[in-house]
Amino acid sequence: MDKRKMNNQIQKAPISFKVLMECHPVNGKNFDRLIHLMRKNVVVPFVGAGFSANYGYPTWITFLQEQAKAYNVEGVEAAIESKEYEKAASILKIKLGAGLKNVLTNTFGDHFYKNSNESPELEELTKVFSNLILTTNFDIVIEMLYAKVNGERIKPVTPNSLTDVSLIHRRIACGDSTLIKLHGDVDTREFVFTEDEYNKTYGEYSLDTKLPLPAFLRDVLLSKTILFLGCSLEDDRMLRVIEQAQIEGSLSF
Repeated sequence: MDKRKMNNQIQKAPISFKVLMECHPVNGKNFDRLIHLMRKNVVVPFVGAGFSANYGYPTWITFLQEQAKAYNVEGVEAAIESKEYEKAASILKIKLGAGLKNVLTNTFGDHFYKNSNESPELEELTKVFSNLILTTNFDIVIEMLYAKVNGERIKPVTPNSLTDVSLIHRRIACGDSTLIKLHGDVDTREFVFTEDEYNKTYGEYSLDTKLPLPAFLRDVLLSKTILFLGCSLEDDRMLRVIEQAQIEGSLSF
């Protein structure tokens, strides 16, 4: 059996609500608190690669490992083991050059979604949250789910179109459906993937909260309650923004 399909089946194994609540002694109270905040419409979902993995898409680490093996790229696995994922991506970029965008486009295109089984429980995302959704995923799973469930197309905002932050905030304040794809989009072939791309987006030597993306993300983190779905929250640039916002008083689940 294909490893990705096998992982997909494992991830879809049902877990009862009771078992989930018993994983930690405060899960029940946290869940009740989350529901209370959702009813007040202050919760924003932050969707990570674990969500799209249900439709067959690879996580960032899996993608790096698969491509390093496919193109015989040395140094990628060592960088991954050291949790230097940007470095691993940069090594892959040196090997593939401009072809890396083609590989990303082929890997995260809509074919996996179209050939996957339906997941009604995941479709609830776009029923519950229709105003603002944040994601670091390149794929179009959220857009496809939104079109299927809500009958309309949601136009994503990417780093290149996040220059007018005040306009985005007005869209959100007016209740317009807004999908922020923080690290790019497969359809526009815009990707924040390598170390150079992360430096441009988040700051080269330290986190620069004056840059459009971290500034916008910080504003959302401080004004809303964030529900992380399928996010590993391992050490990366985005996590530094989240940690800084937590120091300033942000709330997340």
